[in-house]
Amino acid sequence: MTVAAIEAETIGKCLEAQRVHPEPQFERQVLLRMQKEIEPAWWLSSVADLRWQGVEHVGPSQLKGVTFAQKYINLFMKQAMKKSSQENDKRLFFMQFLMNALILPPREFFKGDLLNMILNDNGSKEEMELRAELGIEDPELFQQRIDEIIPSFQLEPDDRIKKMLDSLQQLAMSK
Repeated sequence: MTVAAIEAETIGKCLEAQRVHPEPQFERQVLLRMQKEIEPAWWLSSVADLRWQGVEHVGPSQLKGVTFAQKYINLFMKQAMKKSSQENDKRLFFMQFLMNALILPPREFFKGDLLNMILNDNGSKEEMELRAELGIEDPELFQQRIDEIIPSFQLEPDDRIKKMLDSLQQLAMSK
């Protein structure tokens, strides 16, 4: 349902733009824009599905960053549960929810500073698996490595999402 809402919103934006500045091959441009808009949804769905035995990706191109994303999400959720139960801090759960709801772009979830924070898990199995997949130890290089591993997803979030992300970041920094 979220994908359908994204597609509907995309069509609305494209129709408005077409009304103001008509473009040839409008329909093709709309379909390409919709494909870019929903790409994160399909990637996240694939990351979740491919964790199950017997599920395989078949297609002309390999999905980028699946194993890393699965291990990152596993440790992220473990840390979210720990912070929630020990510190009554629900911000990580909220971030996970926003990303799963396709409100928070994956590049705002898979970030070097968050990776550095979740990697503090006393050498747990999940931490060691993620560190092995990451392949580097220097926190200064985490974002660069994430950018190499995780797809970039071309489109920028719209202004409403940017404002919400800014206010969430200010809230997180105030604690």
